[in-house]
Amino acid sequence: MPPILRIEAVQLLVRDAQGAERPLNFPIPPVGRPTPVVNLDAFSSAQATFGTPAATASPGAYSVVACLGQTGSWHGRTCSAPVQLTVQERPARLASDRQSLIDRRGGRFALLAGDAPGLEQAGRKLIAAAAGDVEGHMYLGEARCL
Repeated sequence: MPPILRIEAVQLLVRDAQGAERPLNFPIPPVGRPTPVVNLDAFSSAQATFGTPAATASPGAYSVVACLGQTGSWHGRTCSAPVQLTVQERPARLASDRQSLIDRRGGRFALLAGDAPGLEQAGRKLIAAAAGDVEGHMYLGEARCL
């Protein structure tokens, strides 16, 4: 019987330059509706996306890995390639082009997460900044379909 894995078995860890690992000090939950349980064998694979539209984290550079340890019928340990994450203090006021970029990314995240209110909010922000913003209108239309 192939190993059975639960989404809770995935650990997100910070890896330092020496290879030492520790749990993240801020939550990054699964995005969307991941399959809660998967069976893995020599021919199967699974994918899960983790993310958050906002997090309270100390500024700095992080190297984040997703690891599966010894859980359930899984034996051994495997980790993803590291993802580099840089956290910076947000300025009190952003230039309009930077705010637009953040609103676009927020909309893409909301779409991926199936978050209709978040997608609508991002669309409304983009349209408020530029009435003819095509991406903002697309977000409003997609929000109605989620």
